[in-house]
Amino acid sequence: MNKGQSTQEATEQAWLEAVSKALKGKSAESLKTITNEKIILKPLYLKKDSVQVSEPGEAPYIRGTKKIREMWKTSQSIDHYESIDHLVSALDSADEKGLNSFYLSSLQTILEQGNFQKLIAHLKSSNLHYIIDFEEAPELMASFAAEMKSLGEGTAGCDPYEAVMQGNLEDLDHALCWMMDYTEAAAGSGNQKTILFKGDLLHNSGANAVQELAYTFAKAIDFLNWCRENGKSAELAAGKSAFSFSSGSQFFMETAKLRAARLLWSSIVSAFGGDLEAQKLYTHVKTSSFNKSRLDVHVNLLRTSTEAFSAVLGNADAITILPFDEVNGGSILSERAARNIHYLLSEESLLGKVNDPSGGSWYIESLTQELAKAAWDKILEIEENGGFLKVLQEGDIQAELSAGYDALAESLNIQKKRMIGVNYYANPEDRIEAAEKHIPISLWPKESFSESRSKLDEGKKIRYETINKKTAQIKPVRLAESFENLRVNALEYTQQKGVAPSVQIAVLGSLKEYKPRLDFLAGLLDSGGIEACITPFSGADLNKPVFLCGSDQSYIEYKNEIFSFIRNAKSEIYTVGKQPAEWEERLSIQREVVMGMNRLAFLEELQNVLGVHN
Repeated sequence: MNKGQSTQEATEQAWLEAVSKALKGKSAESLKTITNEKIILKPLYLKKDSVQVSEPGEAPYIRGTKKIREMWKTSQSIDHYESIDHLVSALDSADEKGLNSFYLSSLQTILEQGNFQKLIAHLKSSNLHYIIDFEEAPELMASFAAEMKSLGEGTAGCDPYEAVMQGNLEDLDHALCWMMDYTEAAAGSGNQKTILFKGDLLHNSGANAVQELAYTFAKAIDFLNWCRENGKSAELAAGKSAFSFSSGSQFFMETAKLRAARLLWSSIVSAFGGDLEAQKLYTHVKTSSFNKSRLDVHVNLLRTSTEAFSAVLGNADAITILPFDEVNGGSILSERAARNIHYLLSEESLLGKVNDPSGGSWYIESLTQELAKAAWDKILEIEENGGFLKVLQEGDIQAELSAGYDALAESLNIQKKRMIGVNYYANPEDRIEAAEKHIPISLWPKESFSESRSKLDEGKKIRYETINKKTAQIKPVRLAESFENLRVNALEYTQQKGVAPSVQIAVLGSLKEYKPRLDFLAGLLDSGGIEACITPFSGADLNKPVFLCGSDQSYIEYKNEIFSFIRNAKSEIYTVGKQPAEWEERLSIQREVVMGMNRLAFLEELQNVLGVHN
């Protein structure tokens, strides 16, 4: 390059002209896309699209709550244990291997064995940061409150609103009294959070980023309003609140979601009169369960890695990376891989030493503002309709989440969305069994916080609130479950019959002619656990289902033979690709197998034809 040669600054107009030329006359407008949040993404972002935001550590904290970034808490989920000794051993192991935090939400074993004090004693002797979700055993908070002053930094609380959402709680007012009494009891315990508002259930039920933010913060607003109405300190409640979100597969959207969350919380707390310290959002992020599959589980490792990367770029305070085979119960290998993702991001990429690593990206900064505005508008809409609890009780949230999930499932079913190992490049060698879902049961003590605390100290039994039967439940789901069920059905059939469900594919013409459609059909059948038995057209069994597979030209050339074959067939006939027009007038063919069809519905129908039943 000639040092004396000047370079001309690129202009937006020049770029638009280059795009038009490359797209053969189409404009750059044709490159815009619409997200699930109804946000329009442009193909190019410029400085004018970004908004001047505060520095890191300054309100409204879009770029982080600290002036100099601290390394995020590297948290491991410790939910698969058989006893308190097993749990303590797992904590020691995590500590030895470099993790400095743990996430615990499965508390039934501790509750049944009655040895919670052993966990508390271990926390006192270790330096581990903790995130404990007491949703499964709220009464344990009474014991925990008495010990918090002697414990280190962490979050230990729960989300009563989530208990209502899952149908586990009827008397929300009683639970909120409980939570606030617990918070006040731990008020002088230092840098510890006692209230945990969660967006995980929303995310894992099909919510998009706007819905997850809006409904999570609507819960917090409802609680702060309750504090005001009941003579409690909204500022104390805000300062003691932590938020847990899930990080999904939309890389930039998830990063923007965390930045927008800090902006929203700062604005909300400011409106309630909270000081700058209370406006700082503490975020715990878990990698998503919604997009994970029990099929080809190693692909989950890629999904989990990008989700953790998004959380780091979004300046999460604590990150829990779930093992890639968490949906199958986890393993030593997957737990090790989850730990190593932390180290790759912190030690090799050095992202823990970078202040606001996504700052300066005009795209992310613009997306943050659009996402925050959309979520804020939805929060205002919720408030106008009576607040979170009323909207939940009327079923509006459930209907919205159901519609969102149905849209995502439809995209997967027609392969507009591809999941490797599920509806695309399915591995026929995968072996999975039917799995039971674990839905946490949250039984709240009937007594007040102080009464429950006294009873526990005296070794007396606690009475519990009744289960909520008035509100329609919101349950977590996974997008791949329907295809997993197909594979489970096929495997059970194989175990019962000794052979896998299969269909004949009668090929017409040369290999070059039929192979593209054969590959398409074989991939489709693999995702339903159905074997493809390829046979020459002349050798097909007329008493079993047959797929005719050839090129359009082959269908025309073999017209007479095909007509004769179909007239004599005793079972279902399918064509791969569109039927020639003249066939439709003379033949009765069950189904055309084409791109864009509903694959799930077709495979369910085909399994029924083959006698595979769930």
